[in-house]
Amino acid sequence: MGIPVMIIGKSGSGKTLPFRRQFKSTFQTDDYQAILKALIKTPKKAIVIDDAGYLITNHFMNNHSSAGGGNGVFTLYNEIGDRFWRLV
Repeated sequence: MGIPVMIIGKSGSGKTLPFRRQFKSTFQTDDYQAILKALIKTPKKAIVIDDAGYLITNHFMNNHSSAGGGNGVFTLYNEIGDRFWRLV
């Protein structure tokens, strides 16, 4: 089990710069299940997920219209939180 570390800052503030030249392989997706599978099977000691904010925002934007109103919106927020927390 790893130790999650979050680097938080405004967009364009340079959060990715310390990692930019160190990526040996990349995996591009916004599918939480695909990310979890990749994390489980990798032999790597360090994994960088860039950009976690994109994962959260994209999930919201893809599902907000179908959430409906009232409790449906809170259900969507709970789902977003649950998926991200399971990833961490």
